[in-house]
Amino acid sequence: PGLLSFMNIEAAVQASGEEEEEAEDELTIPIDDKFFRVKTGQIQDILALVSLLGVLIKETGSGFLEYVRPTAEALHKILACSDPVLNLASSVRDAVYPCWASLVQAVSRSIPARGAEAQALAVELVSRFVDRVASDLAKAEDPEDIAPMANGIAEVVSNAGPGCLQLSQIQGICDLAVSEIFKSLQREQSIKDGNQAAPDANDGEGSEDSSVVGDALVRGEEDEEKECRLGLCAILGACMKASPEDFVLHSWPALKALMEEWLGQQQHAGRPLGLNLACDLCEHLGERAVEIWPVFMEAILESVCSVDAG
Repeated sequence: PGLLSFMNIEAAVQASGEEEEEAEDELTIPIDDKFFRVKTGQIQDILALVSLLGVLIKETGSGFLEYVRPTAEALHKILACSDPVLNLASSVRDAVYPCWASLVQAVSRSIPARGAEAQALAVELVSRFVDRVASDLAKAEDPEDIAPMANGIAEVVSNAGPGCLQLSQIQGICDLAVSEIFKSLQREQSIKDGNQAAPDANDGEGSEDSSVVGDALVRGEEDEEKECRLGLCAILGACMKASPEDFVLHSWPALKALMEEWLGQQQHAGRPLGLNLACDLCEHLGERAVEIWPVFMEAILESVCSVDAG
């Protein structure tokens, strides 16, 4: 418990109306009409504490149960910080996600021994996290922010297991994941379109070097979008695991049409997503997946037999 008192991220990132002289371990960053003073040393200390908490939770397991609530409160305070503060301390925010997932795992593994009390605590932890992070994800526009948020939701839901989410929550995060996948595909297409138009503006001396740099930047941005989409797909897989019946009832009808589109074209940017989802469907839906094999089985066999690893 003594460690938790030091996890005050708002003390490490403070806003002021005017620029002030920086100390040795401080950075001043202007955002909109404010200046934010970031104490880099304190941010690193908080990051180390969150990492240490994750190790303690994993190593002690059910022995950590009496500290779950105060730890969750401390972590939630970080997630509840204002957007500018969280954006400036994104490394701490991203470290909270797996730490919270470890909390959920410790509680869910104690359910056989502790019964309804542990089950209720697991549901509470999942609901608080999903409500908070899904709201942040819906506002995020940078794939580097979206990917850890999506992976965090997926890991928390997956660690909690069956019964951790209400039907409305499953509907909400599945719909959010599909919506964000669409946005990512659109962003990637815009990146490609912009890169194809760029050479016309770069004709002349130095254009070859500019083209090489531009191609590298585009590949980096495309990779970020792919990681983002895989994280969003992981949310769908976690919901399949948590509540197969609700997933089939609510999310599968819309997802079926998307998978048919993604898997119907060899070069479609969504094809890797379709293949990942097919694996999750087989793993988590079991015999329920048999009737939907025709949607993806041919594409899986083609991929297995393909000489092109891409």
